[in-house]
This record gives sequence, structure tokens and C-alpha cells, in this order.
Amino acid sequence: MHNNEKVIIEVHCFPSICYFKTIKSYQQIILEAEESFQKQTYRSRFDILTSQGVQTVSIPLKKYSNNTLYKDIEINYEENWQNQILKTIQSAYASAPFYEYYIDKIEELFYQKEQYLFVFNVKVIELFKNILHQKWEIEFTNSFQKEYKEIEDKRGLHYKRKNINDWECDNKTYWQVFGKEFVPNLSVLDLLFCEGPLSPTFI
Repeated sequence: MHNNEKVIIEVHCFPSICYFKTIKSYQQIILEAEESFQKQTYRSRFDILTSQGVQTVSIPLKKYSNNTLYKDIEINYEENWQNQILKTIQSAYASAPFYEYYIDKIEELFYQKEQYLFVFNVKVIELFKNILHQKWEIEFTNSFQKEYKEIEDKRGLHYKRKNINDWECDNKTYWQVFGKEFVPNLSVLDLLFCEGPLSPTFI
């Protein structure tokens, strides 16, 4: 158990259940706003459970150069990808008990057409902060530091394909739409649509 009031962590797209469990007991969450964008991570993608198993959903991005700051990465709207992603979510969760209750909030996020991925993801985190009844406050870094001595540093714990044991969380089982065996650490969307108002008890 940590003793610090603050934790610093990178910003994810529809973060996993374990992401929220990692930060839940802190008073202030410092979101890393000055890092270079890193490919193949959960910054631009998230995992949901479909009839075919776990599917990774990605947000399309405009071309960018190496070392482009995460906060400068732009979302690509040349194609109507929002409808495709929402159809994928619908096919995965339309039969979930709380899909109809929450889907409007998710659709609203997509159709706002935020220019920058970072801003979009922060809005996602703010939405789920309210839905999950989390009490922490959000701050942002104003410069990049490799190490922090007086703040819990959780950056880098949640890269894509990391083993579930590296996430420092106990992912309690809950009912899921597909499969006979529980699939842990999916996007919090999976928990929300399946458990609805009870979701905070799993965080």
C-alpha cells in the first residue's frame, strides 16, 4: 500500500479496469501531458470482449513524426470511423444489461470530434471518474521528468500486452456477455455495460 497522496500516470483511451484500480486510492492524479507519443500502447486503443474473443479497438490518427508530443497527436476524421467503432461496441454489448443506459454518453464522446487524442482521452477519464464515483482530482504535468522521488510513479505499468500480474490489481470476476471463462482487465466499458451502477464495487 502506498503512503503518498499523489500518483502520476499516462493517459489511456477507455482505460482498463486495472488502470482505475491502480489510481483509485489517491487524492490527486497527475496525468502525464509532456511525454512523446508511444505507439502500440493503450494511449490510442482499448480492448473489449466480442463473440470472437478479445478485440482491440483503435482510434485512427493523423500522420506524425517521431518524438511528437502525445498532446499534439491529432485524430484522423477522414473516414467515419466513429460509426464503425460504435457498431463494434454495439455488437459486443447490445445484450448487456446496462448497454442502453450508458451508450448515449459514449456516443456523445465520439461525435464531439475532438481534434487531439489527448483531450479526447482526458474527457473519457473525466466521464468515468463520475460514473465510478471516484474522488481523486486531476492535475497535469507541465514538463517531462524521467523520475519522481516524492510522487508515486505508475507510468509504464500499463503498456499493451503486459502480464496481468504486473498491473498490481485483483480483477474481481463479474458476468460477461461472451465466453465461459472470465476475461480480466478489459476496457472499463466491459464492466460498465455488464454491471452498471455496481461497477464502482469492482474498482
